[in-house]
Amino acid sequence: IIAGFRDLKDGWQFYPNYQEAQTRQISDWLVGMNASPLYTLLLRQHGLSGVYAIGRVQTPTLYMVYQRDQLIKNFKPEPYLELNAEILANQQKFEAKLDPYQRFKDEKGLTIFMQAKNVQRGPQTALIKDVQNIVKKTPSPRLFSLSSLQSAVNQRFHASASETLAAVQALYEAKWLTYPRTDSEYLTKQEFDYLAANLDQYQELLPEKMALPQTTPQKRYVNDQKVTEHPAIIMTKVVPSSTQLAKLPVLQRQVYDLVLKTTLAMFA
Repeated sequence: IIAGFRDLKDGWQFYPNYQEAQTRQISDWLVGMNASPLYTLLLRQHGLSGVYAIGRVQTPTLYMVYQRDQLIKNFKPEPYLELNAEILANQQKFEAKLDPYQRFKDEKGLTIFMQAKNVQRGPQTALIKDVQNIVKKTPSPRLFSLSSLQSAVNQRFHASASETLAAVQALYEAKWLTYPRTDSEYLTKQEFDYLAANLDQYQELLPEKMALPQTTPQKRYVNDQKVTEHPAIIMTKVVPSSTQLAKLPVLQRQVYDLVLKTTLAMFA
C-alpha cells in the first residue's frame, strides 16, 4: 500500500478494468438473476425439484465438460495399422514414419498403398534424397501458476491436484514458497530483484552449480501489468537448508525442487 501511494498513477489507466468488471456484473445479473429462476420454474414443471443455478461462466463450462464426457462414453476403439520403416544409415538406426502420416483400417488398404508406392516388406535398399539440419531453440519454461504446477507435478510424480495444493500450501506456511492460489505466470520487478540477490543461496540447493548470467528482467517472466493480485509461485527470501528439505515429506520436497529449478531457469 505504501509503495502504491509513493507511485500513484492516473485513474484513467485503470478505466478499462472498471469497464470489464461492470460488463461482468451486468452479465451476471442478466444471466444469473433471470435465467436461474426461469430454468428452476421450467424444470419444476417437468417434475424436477430443487434450485438450478445458471451462470455466465459455469453453465457453458459445464456443457463443455458434458460434451467431452459424452465423447468419452460413446467412444468405440477401432484397430488400425501403421507403416513405418526402420532405417540403417552410417551405422545408426532410426524409425521413419510416413509423411504425410496415414493410418490404415485393414491389411487390404495397407497392401494397396504399398503396391501403389512400390514399397516392399522386409530388408531393402533405399535412397535418402535430402537431409536438413535445423537448429532449434527451446526457451526456458514459464513460471508456475497453481494450475500449471499441478499439471507438471501430476505428469512427473503422479500426484493429484489436491495433493499438490496441500504440498504447496505447507511450503507456503513454512515461508519457503510464495502464495499458492495464483493464476499468474509472471513476477513484478520487486520479486525478480530479490531472486537475483539470493541466487547464490538458491544454488546451494542444486546438485551442482550452473551458469546464471541472465540477471536483467525479461518480459517473458517479469511484467508488473500482468500480475493482478499474486505473482507466480516462486521461492521466498527465506531459503531452507539442505537438511531442512531432507526432512520434508517426499511430495513437498519434489514440489520445492521443481519450483526452484524452474525459477532458476529464468536466469540461465
